Amino acid sequence: MQPLRQSPCVKACPTGASSRAANGIVSVDYAKCIGCKACEKACPYDARTFIDKVRPYYEDIANSPYDKAAMARFKVNVETKCDLCSELVAKGQEPACVAECPEYAMYFGDLDDPNSVVRKLIAQRKGTPLHANLGTDPSIYYLPAVTK
Repeated sequence: MQPLRQSPCVKACPTGASSRAANGIVSVDYAKCIGCKACEKACPYDARTFIDKVRPYYEDIANSPYDKAAMARFKVNVETKCDLCSELVAKGQEPACVAECPEYAMYFGDLDDPNSVVRKLIAQRKGTPLHANLGTDPSIYYLPAVTK
């Protein structure tokens, strides 16, 4: 694999709150984020969201244990984005969406390891990177559906 290019959202962030780790995952340091929305405007994937108010998942049961736990994660007046559950990845686990996908439609792994499942699937099924034309060196690939 080629060295990682700096993501447009990371370049646009004036405080260094947005960063791209060596594994390619882009994340936001909420303590550094000033909520200027520069990263949101620069993101070619429309993957950024400004949190102006923490909203419960279900309005009518906002005090559920799930909502209390979920809402505690979010800060107000900052940008957020999926970081592929970097806290789980750091422990050697898969992101929650991959681990819990009932149809096994998502995979996660090391693109630099030619023997990894994801690299083999990309090669076998001719996977294509997300918006490769943007030149951002994306780490997300689409795999064509398996036909019977």
